[in-house]
Amino acid sequence: MLRFRILIAVVALLGVGYAQTAQLNVSVYNDAGVEQPMLNKAESVAGTVLARAGIDVEWENCSSRHLSANACDHPDRQLSLRITPNTIHSMEASVFGVAFLSAEGKGRYADVFYSRALQLHDDNRVGLPEVLGCVMAHELGHLLLGSNAHSAIGIMQKQWRSGELKQLQRGALLFTTEQAKRMQETLSANSELQEIAAELSLRGTGRN
Repeated sequence: MLRFRILIAVVALLGVGYAQTAQLNVSVYNDAGVEQPMLNKAESVAGTVLARAGIDVEWENCSSRHLSANACDHPDRQLSLRITPNTIHSMEASVFGVAFLSAEGKGRYADVFYSRALQLHDDNRVGLPEVLGCVMAHELGHLLLGSNAHSAIGIMQKQWRSGELKQLQRGALLFTTEQAKRMQETLSANSELQEIAAELSLRGTGRN
């Protein structure tokens, strides 16, 4: 979960400049009705943050009436991100999103609370696409990093302070080098499992 308080921060080294080595496919459900140009820009911000960690993101916007029901449920769509208009009941006022993880720290689904992103934008005069995009990247980070993913520096901090908001505004709020490595390893392992499953399926049908 992402929390926010206005405090002073210290900038540290982050995982930047990676070549894109891992592929991530994300289904986006726009329940909050965010205007498409705004959502496209937020996806671009999140995609850039993940690209700096060596991850190339392909987005599938799943709220369009032109998409079939199965378009976003394809196995290749590894993760799902839902932008909700409001928070889950009982969530603290400082929570911006939530990733749903199993006891083993694995998960495919996360929510982003649009009302909280909008409030942060209004209260601190930071760009709304930048806020929304970084929250999206943060929650995807939880899904890729698993349990205990919060860190003392970078985009996975539990609390974004004034220093982090300045980094966010200039596109410098990023994953650390170690986080980038772990996320790439997770995606690589998932890709290998999918290939094995596909091969076993072909063998089961007698195709080669």
